[in-house]
Amino acid sequence: MESQDKVIESLTKTIEIMTNE
Repeated sequence: MESQDKVIESLTKTIEIMTNE
């Protein structure tokens, strides 16, 4: 599933921003 890979990428970026605070 390629769409799942994009979802994981978005989640990873969101987590990075949240943990970067």
